[in-house]
Amino acid sequence: TSGDGKISPDELAVTLRKFFGNLTDSRIKRIAEFFDADKSGEIDRREFLSTLQVPIDADGDTRGIAEDEMDVLQNIEQELDFTEFEAKEKEVLLYFDYLMLENSLSPIILTNLTRSEHHDRIFMSTLYEHLPALMPEANISNEDVSDLIHALDLKKKGWVTIDDFIRTMEDARGSHIWIAQYEKQKRQEETKKQTMFDIA
Repeated sequence: TSGDGKISPDELAVTLRKFFGNLTDSRIKRIAEFFDADKSGEIDRREFLSTLQVPIDADGDTRGIAEDEMDVLQNIEQELDFTEFEAKEKEVLLYFDYLMLENSLSPIILTNLTRSEHHDRIFMSTLYEHLPALMPEANISNEDVSDLIHALDLKKKGWVTIDDFIRTMEDARGSHIWIAQYEKQKRQEETKKQTMFDIA
């Protein structure tokens, strides 16, 4: 994109044609208008994700967007380079980025706090309840954690996948330190499990 954290209709068109090669210009315009909720002529990341939550009606169509198109649109966020966050969101993410890396809190540790049937998810309720206790010296307030949840859970699902968590933190930082941290702790977890198996 142009690097301002928003995408223009032209930038969206490039991505749409990658997935829907036969889309007409009028169809692309209609899809762009669908996501441009505030009619500013540009689409930011929060606007894009929140618009995807609009339910599909009984006819399988949402404001002119067919159901099969919506299925694909759900998966193209990574193709759209929303390179900037709102100022407060980025400040919050970088603050927790520092605290969590300093305290070696990887996504694996966070998912271990959640329900066992969802190993790939980090639940916002878990962050709110347990994150301050994991970093007691940081004196994190409930408001701090609420701000983090607001920045992470853009889709308002109550959880994020490990991949979404890593991508969001790395987008804010502008580096790939989180994936390295995750891979390191994943190897440590696997070694620990193998050691326990060998002892048994």
